[in-house]
Amino acid sequence: MIPDQFPSALVACPAFVNPLNILKPNLKRGTILMAKFAKSKTASYAVYGVLGLLVLSLGGFGVTSFGGSTQSVASVGDREVGVNEYARAVNNELSRLSQQFGQQITLEQARAFGVVDNVLQQLLSQAAVDNEVVRLGFSIGDEEVRKQILEIPAFQSLGGQFDKVNYEERLRSSGLSTKEFENNLRIQTARTFLQGAVGGGVIGNSAYGDAVIDFLTQERNFEWALLDASALSEEVTATDADLQAYYDENPATFTLPESRQITYAVLLPETVAATIEVPASEIQAVYDERAAEFQKPERRLTERLAFADEAAANAAKARLDSGEVRFADLLAERDLTLEDVDMGEVTRDDLYEETANALFADGFLGIAGPLPSSVGPAIFRVNGALAAIDTPLEDVQEDIRSELAQSRARREILDYITEVDDLLAGGATLEEVAAETQMTLETTDITTESAEDMAAYNEFRAAALSAQDGDFPEITELSDGGIFALRLDGITPPTLQDIEAVTDQLNEAWTYAETQIRLNTLADEKAASLEGDVLFADQGLRSIAEVNLRRDGTVAGTPPTTVFEAFNLELGQLTTIDGVNEVYIVRLNAINTDTQTEEDEGLSAIVANEVNGSLSNDIYAAFTNAVRADAGVSINTTAVNAVLTQLATNGGF
Repeated sequence: MIPDQFPSALVACPAFVNPLNILKPNLKRGTILMAKFAKSKTASYAVYGVLGLLVLSLGGFGVTSFGGSTQSVASVGDREVGVNEYARAVNNELSRLSQQFGQQITLEQARAFGVVDNVLQQLLSQAAVDNEVVRLGFSIGDEEVRKQILEIPAFQSLGGQFDKVNYEERLRSSGLSTKEFENNLRIQTARTFLQGAVGGGVIGNSAYGDAVIDFLTQERNFEWALLDASALSEEVTATDADLQAYYDENPATFTLPESRQITYAVLLPETVAATIEVPASEIQAVYDERAAEFQKPERRLTERLAFADEAAANAAKARLDSGEVRFADLLAERDLTLEDVDMGEVTRDDLYEETANALFADGFLGIAGPLPSSVGPAIFRVNGALAAIDTPLEDVQEDIRSELAQSRARREILDYITEVDDLLAGGATLEEVAAETQMTLETTDITTESAEDMAAYNEFRAAALSAQDGDFPEITELSDGGIFALRLDGITPPTLQDIEAVTDQLNEAWTYAETQIRLNTLADEKAASLEGDVLFADQGLRSIAEVNLRRDGTVAGTPPTTVFEAFNLELGQLTTIDGVNEVYIVRLNAINTDTQTEEDEGLSAIVANEVNGSLSNDIYAAFTNAVRADAGVSINTTAVNAVLTQLATNGGF
């Protein structure tokens, strides 16, 4: 039952002209979401997105468990944000940022940039919607939860079947019980349904979309010329004084980064997999289970536009044949998009025999019909042909064997963790652990620039770069299922190399910088002389003309910003663009508008979807703020600080 009373703050929100008229129909539509929305393609994408986020939160850096009497850091209405939930969210965000930037992002850095505060605000917004979900009575049944869990790839075996042992192990390693995960899944799915109800069906102003399309389809004509070292009148050669001055002015260029000396014990899946024998019967069984992957019939990429009767279909086909309309025009007349008529990949078995014979005729691409279909007479458009695939077992058996061995190896390593943990807890050194187990002992020097061997693992790099003298080695899992434990042996601070040790590097750096300076000076002189109608050739420059380029265009042999810079010019204006010891002179010759072509016919739908999606997100954000305000927010600052202190004490992970 959907209550008539909506949050008072929402009514006053400027994002809504008449919030009750907008939201009530959509929320009423939400009452049937449990039955219909979950079956739709759009809903599937949304739910899979939720599942992806849930499963993503299971991987990575582990979970810190916070004891004590305080179990929540904040609450919104009746919904609490637990301390472990907050810790996991902060951990996951630190992990994501570290992977994105290729180096460890510390908790202090994240706090300085407001990342940690944003995490809490996001959790509060989620809690507000979850509180509203409960208030509105939205829920999904046990059968739907079960169905979604069975479809999560992370919980499936190599054969694509749900693996209960894998499911429970992944949850256990992430500090989640099956009940907690399933409750989270239930709540987050209901939250997604509510989001669809609140923001669904939003249509933006067409004038804005038209302006965007005009912007995107504008074109420019310009010409450009290249200046490189060959254009300079004198050879660029450094004196000893030049090199000394450059060395003194740029010490960072010649300073080695801090280096950490690390000893580590490691066990990787490929090491264990090499010792595992996989029976041929298991390889055959997996091959048979995945037969649909290895044997595929001939397919066509097809779109289908159905009609009420044969007469309407024939009339539409006649208009197409005469050139009166295009396929896209027929869709627009019926307020359809390409997505609405897209059938994806179809096989002969997906079609009636007469239709299959027409669409699968040798070499056929284009429009056919009217032809019979399961939804009545239809016009079909074939956009591509995919050949049949028949991969014999011999071609893939080694890949399957490797997958099975690697999977088994990862399981063995998981079972191995407790044994290694016990040794380390008992005071064993890494050397002793390596002597008593399958783990191997290695040493390495690592810097913030390291990206090879073990440093290619984000988990290892983060641990090595954050390790402190005296830390006890701890087992950490790698993204591929391996494990390691490390010890910091020493730190070599950043060191300025002697000038004699960097002679070649110094000479190369000075030559590059000086060449660029001289080329920029020459380019500015040439550009000044090209004002007005002066030809490039008159200044001894060989120019290349580019015509009808759009904003997303590129020009081979020039910097990536060339087209962007050209679009920022006024008609007849010139600019210079730096390259790698090169400078490009660009002059704008024409601004072309009203340049839309038939190829742009799908652009309107794309822009409309983007605009509608943006408005939908804005409305949902306003709704979230409203329900937060109505429910009331309470933050336990002491608990928040306690969580962050413990995370910082543990190195942020």
